[in-house]
Amino acid sequence: TILQQFLSALHLSEHPLWQCLHSVDGVHVSLSKTWPLRYHWIDSLADKLRNTFQNISRYLVTVMPLIFIRFDIRFSGLELFINEERSRSFIGLTLSQESSEHLKPIVASVDQCVHAFCGPGYYK
Repeated sequence: TILQQFLSALHLSEHPLWQCLHSVDGVHVSLSKTWPLRYHWIDSLADKLRNTFQNISRYLVTVMPLIFIRFDIRFSGLELFINEERSRSFIGLTLSQESSEHLKPIVASVDQCVHAFCGPGYYK
């Protein structure tokens, strides 16, 4: 992958910090923050998200009970992120301006659904 090639080019494999890092096989794009969701709300939230994204059905892929949104994105760089609890660090790919603008209405739609179930808004 691009990320693996980039990290290999840095020749960090001998550095002690490198030995603590873990790689992942898949990449995902987070469209919401995580929050504790009551078990009995899961189906209702999934239904609300499904209904919300019917307007952009060309992006929607549903595999019951999960919802996937399929779209093309382009990256512009790498950035180091630390979670709010400061317990984990992540190397993330930053989005190009065009991809960022494309995702903003999607994130706003997810935020509306999340707020309806007492969840936090996405990072600004």
